[in-house]
Amino acid sequence: MGNEVSSDKVVVVKFCQPNHRLPDKREAHSLVSLPDGSLLLFGGARLTATGREETNALWSWQPDNGWSEVRPKTDSNLPPARACAASCALGDRLFVFGGLSSNSGWLGDLAVFDSQSQTWTVHSTPSDSVWPPARDKAAMCAVGPNRAMLFGGFGPKDSDSSGDDDDEMGSDDDEDGAEFGWFNDVHFLDTDTATWSRPTVTGTPPTPRAAFGMCSIGSKVYVFGGRDTMQRVNDVHVFDVDTCSWSQPQTHGTPPPPRSFHSMARVGSKLIVFGGLSRHNAHFNDVHFFDTATSTWHEAAVDAAGKPAARGYAAVVTIGSTVFLTGGSAGFDSSTQENGVYFDDLYMLDASPIESYSPPPTTSGDAAGAPSGSIGTTS
Repeated sequence: MGNEVSSDKVVVVKFCQPNHRLPDKREAHSLVSLPDGSLLLFGGARLTATGREETNALWSWQPDNGWSEVRPKTDSNLPPARACAASCALGDRLFVFGGLSSNSGWLGDLAVFDSQSQTWTVHSTPSDSVWPPARDKAAMCAVGPNRAMLFGGFGPKDSDSSGDDDDEMGSDDDEDGAEFGWFNDVHFLDTDTATWSRPTVTGTPPTPRAAFGMCSIGSKVYVFGGRDTMQRVNDVHVFDVDTCSWSQPQTHGTPPPPRSFHSMARVGSKLIVFGGLSRHNAHFNDVHFFDTATSTWHEAAVDAAGKPAARGYAAVVTIGSTVFLTGGSAGFDSSTQENGVYFDDLYMLDASPIESYSPPPTTSGDAAGAPSGSIGTTS
């Protein structure tokens, strides 16, 4: 029964669990892969006996040895502890921007870890109009051999430094009158010089949002879902790095239900979405994938053996056709707006059935490829 494909699920995928649990239960951490096939895990929030606390510990995973803590050669320039940072890897370096600290609030620094020299370099926020404003729940991805792209997130409004127009940042006020905003600005990072630039963008951008999925394929950057100023959404937007233009493709198939805090990874020309939090504050553990060649959504059947528990705030990364999924949290409490169940597990998803999937030939009367219509606007 576990290997059968239902009529609406086009492939079967299976997770497995190596005997390599995380150092502790955590959510909202950063996870990247390096050229040697190892993983780097940084930061996040741990659930301790005294409550939730952020960390700035750095851990390495090796296929044969599991997890080991990375001790930088000097601790004089360690980045502050944080959760919900944006991160990516280029070559042997890990780049981390922003995040949230319970001690100091939203962060806007850039931390770089060089795995060859085993050293951190932290670039503080300068009085520079093109430096991105502090934020968390943004996303960053590589868009060239020495360039990364930052998009979106949530944080305090700072009109003096952000340069955001009204249509680029939704706002919200707390009871003390402080203003916070959802961002939809685009920034490029030159990873050789650690300098930011803000391009002139054309097209209709995504609504300001946070806690979305973002991946790059060639010169295109794909954004899916997240929480905007109104609600959780399930729309797809594409940013062309060469032309600095946004577009929204006409998608086909049935998209995943609206969600935020989900995980998204790229395998070939497919984007894989796992988990996340629904509009009703329930967590998912489903697997969907978006074929960027045809702009079509599909759902995968997941073998019940080893299927991860529903969750959000998990971190994922791809090596070859394997998607690594780590940690996360669930058990959302609406009174505290926090999750009460944390995970320390490591899963490996064999995504080769998704990577190699191609739809069967359709006949003129086959409606399987019908457009999914307007998405991300249903209640």
